[in-house]
Amino acid sequence: MRSPRRIGAVIVVVLTLAVGFLPLFAGPGYEHAIACGLIVPGVTAIVAANEGLAPPFAAPFAVVVRALSTAALYSVLAIGTALLHGVRVGFCDPLGGIATFALTAGMGAALAGTVGAASALACGHLGVRRRWAATFAGLAPLLTALVAGAYFYFTPAVFAFDPFVGFFSGTLYDEVVEAWRPLLTYRAGTLCTIVAIVLASRGATRDERGRLALQRRTALGGLLFALASATLVFYGGELGHRSTASSIRRALGGVRSGPRCEIVYPRATPEREAELLLRDCEEALVAVEKRIGFRGPERITAFFFKDSEQKRALMGAADTYVAKPWRREVYLQVAAYPHPVLGHELAHVVAGQVARGPFRVAGSFFGLFPNPGLIEGIAVAASPDRDELTPQQWARAMKELGLLPKLSRIFGGGFLAQNSSTAYTVAGSFVAHQLLSGRADAVRAWYGGQSFESAFGVTFAEAEDAWLKSLDGAPLPPEAFAVARARFDRPAIWGRRCPHVVEKLRDEAEECRDDGDYARADEKLKQLLTLDEADPSARVERAKLAGKRGDEPAMRAMLLEMLGDARVSATWRARIREALGDDDVRHGRLESARGFYDAARKEVLDEDWSRTLDVKSFVTTSAERATLFGRLLVGKPDNKDDAMAATIALARYLEKQTSAGEDLALARYLVARRLIDAHAYEEADAMLATIDHEALGRVTPRAVRESARLSIVIACMVDRPRVEVALARYLAAPPANAGRREGVERLARRCLQ
Repeated sequence: MRSPRRIGAVIVVVLTLAVGFLPLFAGPGYEHAIACGLIVPGVTAIVAANEGLAPPFAAPFAVVVRALSTAALYSVLAIGTALLHGVRVGFCDPLGGIATFALTAGMGAALAGTVGAASALACGHLGVRRRWAATFAGLAPLLTALVAGAYFYFTPAVFAFDPFVGFFSGTLYDEVVEAWRPLLTYRAGTLCTIVAIVLASRGATRDERGRLALQRRTALGGLLFALASATLVFYGGELGHRSTASSIRRALGGVRSGPRCEIVYPRATPEREAELLLRDCEEALVAVEKRIGFRGPERITAFFFKDSEQKRALMGAADTYVAKPWRREVYLQVAAYPHPVLGHELAHVVAGQVARGPFRVAGSFFGLFPNPGLIEGIAVAASPDRDELTPQQWARAMKELGLLPKLSRIFGGGFLAQNSSTAYTVAGSFVAHQLLSGRADAVRAWYGGQSFESAFGVTFAEAEDAWLKSLDGAPLPPEAFAVARARFDRPAIWGRRCPHVVEKLRDEAEECRDDGDYARADEKLKQLLTLDEADPSARVERAKLAGKRGDEPAMRAMLLEMLGDARVSATWRARIREALGDDDVRHGRLESARGFYDAARKEVLDEDWSRTLDVKSFVTTSAERATLFGRLLVGKPDNKDDAMAATIALARYLEKQTSAGEDLALARYLVARRLIDAHAYEEADAMLATIDHEALGRVTPRAVRESARLSIVIACMVDRPRVEVALARYLAAPPANAGRREGVERLARRCLQ
């Protein structure tokens, strides 16, 4: 057991076995490969260097071959522990996980072995002591990790390709991790490096003192492969191995500058939409500063990507929005005005102005140990989501349900142990409470590095008690509790099994469905349900696929079975009832449909969804209405939805209609929404102006409220003086939930400044 190889084997087995007891790391997969990439190559490099200098000196080629065998042994041991955990808890995607391991930690271990052997041979040639060879070899993975860290710091990218670890996606909340094509080309370079070292050692010799002598032919072969590896490194940007601010700018192509914002956006974006993005950035920046109570940097750059796939390819975060305060940059997908999360990301950059350290974030030791609760809490407080309830209301619902975590966990090491909805909401509620209580200076000092006690003059426990008492005054609608339980009572990504495989199968099923391959989509969902049998989204989608295939009895049986399943949340019960109601409308069973819609609405908090259910229920009141509006709202009986054709049919109805009434008001409202989706804002505004709001209110008061909100948004875009009139009409409508109402008022105030 004193031999380096055996000691290394014990270390690899113990560490990789221990890691596998975390649910996300159990079994072969992306996280397991990352963990092994941090363990196996370093151990392999040190062991290979120790063995390569052990007297009597072996031939260089034998040293390299033994190093590669050590790498293979440790890789087998590491993947073996993963397989043991897979047997213990079940496998997600064993073949895919093994392939991921082979291309990441496995290839990294092989490279580390050759690097360790080369270090031993070089040190032997120079007469350096044995421990220095092991030190140099062990430092190699650390040095490449530092290079990856520098790359993260000095460029917009959050992903990293590393010679030893392999690939790191850079985000915690992206549930689909995909980088096969660039990883294959990257590992082609790694293979060239390994072959170069093997060939260089093939004809080399060394004497009894360890001095090397190289043969020209094999050395030349090694040089050619080394050049091939260097060529792949040189073209790494084109191959997707790295990106920079300049390469992203070239890929996107569009640039606009305002007084304080510069936006970089896809070149195909219409000029008008680009101007709205710039205006949105300028206005959101001022609004965030006003809410936080201090000024951000003079210039901020916002990168807007076409979609999540382009964002994944160019900077690494697909569905996760990112800010880098030290670079004064934010990275988002293009979205309709006003952008739903632009203010949140700008808040990170604004708050970074008062933070210390190289990353300009809150945390101890100059932000090197970040406080994610405070980092995200100030962003949520500065730019709350356009949600139904305020963070304070959601926090009260969690408190009443017994789901509210201790603040010491949220603002300590437990932030990532919570699901993201819980962690962000609680952190935002606490920071917002401090800001609304007039303690903006204290929040600024806390974010800037002072202890909570010195910044606020009270203990953290006292502040938590005051916050908890303030929650009792937050009014809640009755639907809030069921929605809050579904939203917050679920595990964090660390506590889920197979999240990446599950979400990848979901994405593949959606692609197959969109392509019309319903049978293959159903197979993907079946595979998903073998990993998470209670997944309500997959179960509902399977039922809908049965309907698309024409098997209505099977669809209804599956949906009705879910209604009786106690594991199904209130939110999903409402979705199921809506799906059953839609099917009834398509087949003319209007009374049954209305019953499902009305029952669903009782469990829905979301304004948009409730309004949709109101409208659908109204449509079931007569066969003529079901014919007129049903095609747009629920699709045709053959399930081949054609929203454009349905909109054209409504427009023709409007051309012929002369008498006022609910049907005319609803038709104008629905066509106006479609015009907004098509970016025909003036036409939509003109259509909204013709709506009889009294008649529309008889359909649902929520549609009157939404019509006023849409008028505010359009006025912000095309005719600012009319914002005040539109806001007055919105406030005169029956009140919305507090969070939704505050979001609309914030937008209107922004536009009136």
